This record gives sequence, C-alpha cells and structure tokens, in this order.
Amino acid sequence: MGDGLTLAAVGDVVLAREDPAGAFARVAPLLRDADLRVANCEVPLSNRGMPQHAKHEVLHSSSQMIAGLVAAGFDVVSLANNHTMDYGPEALRDTIEGLERHGIACCGAGADDAAAWRPAVLERRGLRVAFLSCASEAYLGYAAHPEKPGIAVIRRDPLYGPQAVNPDDLDRLVGAIRAARTAADVVVVCCHWGLSQSRALTVSQRAIARAALRAGAALVLGHHPHVLQGIQVAGRRAVCFSLGNFVFDLPPPFLGPATRRTMMVRAHLNRGGVSRLGLRPVRINGAGQPEPVPPGSPEFTEIVDQMRGMCRPLQTRLLLDASEVVAKG
Repeated sequence: MGDGLTLAAVGDVVLAREDPAGAFARVAPLLRDADLRVANCEVPLSNRGMPQHAKHEVLHSSSQMIAGLVAAGFDVVSLANNHTMDYGPEALRDTIEGLERHGIACCGAGADDAAAWRPAVLERRGLRVAFLSCASEAYLGYAAHPEKPGIAVIRRDPLYGPQAVNPDDLDRLVGAIRAARTAADVVVVCCHWGLSQSRALTVSQRAIARAALRAGAALVLGHHPHVLQGIQVAGRRAVCFSLGNFVFDLPPPFLGPATRRTMMVRAHLNRGGVSRLGLRPVRINGAGQPEPVPPGSPEFTEIVDQMRGMCRPLQTRLLLDASEVVAKG
C-alpha cells in the first residue's frame, strides 16, 4: 500500500450493556488491523446530569460504557450529534473528561465554540491526521457558544437559500478545515446530517460535503440516518454519506431491521489523501454485536448490491476484492 496508514471508521455507537467490552468482540480483528479507529459516540457517558425535558427522545448511558470503546481500541470519537447534550453540560463534561482519561480523543463538542470546532490531531506511521466533527441535525440549544458548552453546529433551514444551510456556519467549517490542514497532513470530517432512516441525500448534505472537500478535507464520514447511504469518490477525496448504526443498545422504537445492516470503512490515507477506500459489510446480530458478513453469502451480496444502487448516481463503482469491497470514482 506504500506510505500512509489505515483508518477504520464506523457509524453510530450507543453502548448500554452489562458487558461493554464484549460489544465489539466479533469485529475486534478488523479494528485491530487498522492504525486508527473512529466512531460517532451518540450518547453522553456520564452518571450525572439532567434530561432535556422538552426533547422527545433523550439518550443517556453510564460512564462505565467507556470500557467498551477502550476494549475496541477506538482512538477518537465524534461528539457533534443530536444526543450528546441530552443530559446537559455536566454530562458533556464528564463524557469528554472520561474519554480523554482513557486515551480516547474527541472532536465536535467542548466547553465553548472554540473547543467544539477544534480538531483532534493524531499521528501514526509519521502521518498526522486531524479529525473535525459537526452536526446539521441537532436539537435547539445544543450549539456551543463563546460562553456556553455544546457541540459544533451547522444550522439547516430551507430559508437559507439553495444550499439550505447557514452560510456563516458553512464558512466556519471551511475555516476550521483550512486551519486543520496547517496542523496535519490529512483532514477527516465527521458530519451528523441527513434524514433518519432515509437512503436519499438531502440538499444540505450535498452542500456541506462540497464545502468540506473544497476546503481540503480528504474524507467525510456521515452518520445520523441509521441506515447506509451512498459513497462518492472523486480522485483522492471521498464522502461516505452515512455509515449507519454499529452498536445501538438504546434503540428508539422506530428503528427497524434495515438499521442492522451496516459496514466498516477501511480508508488508506497518505499525504495525497485517500489512496484506497475499502468497505466491509457488517450485520448487527441478535446480541447487538456488529459482526462481519461472510463474503459470498446472500446477505453480503444484498448489502453490496444495495450500496451499488446508491453509489451509481454518485459516479462511484464498487469492486469486489476478496472479503472487501473497494469504492472507486
């Protein structure tokens, strides 16, 4: 593969079980085989805080669940999503401090807006990778401000014009990416966006992705829809619009069978960007554990065929390479 590193990326993770360390046991070899591992942590991990009562669905999990992320070897998690602030700033503080105490970096949330938009920069194999995180799907009041804890938000509304996103917020994302490029060799952006359980891409998803790539991001990783969406590969840059669920122990009642079919992205990164984008089909079994789908099985074929259908309009081809599927522009 030449110089560079391999990044394993997965989607939404909500841990709430007696044995958090066993949640990723069936995908542990795939995770260990990567140099860096990133997930979206979609729940505050704290034993304190108060639920935001005006919000219809609030998620909350114990700080002991961090043991699952540690056992899986995750190096960084994105926190800009519509549940991180469900139990208020106290739980956010516990989450960030707990993750960092266990050696897991985080991005997308913080004590103020400067911290929320600050990248997490990690180095492996001589390559510095900056991770940024933002959300266009967030509850009112969850955004960080100069004197308020919260998450990095890109406000979304059709009234903002054809792009449907706030231009000032989009400019802030562009500025954050450009600044991150001065501190790192590669920039990865995690975006919480789109419509829940929809395969269709929204106008705002496309606008944010375009802005991120033009600003210099090599890889954009999307989540929130809970189901897989298409992938766009353009030269040495790529957008995975939704990685779906990966572990979701507190499912709202509307989550259906489609949310159990997911994937792990294995991106090879170097100073030129993304040199290879591999996908590994995964299912979430009855115990709530993600496990690789056997190549050649009917389920493997169904997941790949479904992904092909969503990638085709984005001018991306999916090619089989043993147990992995390779995305090419």
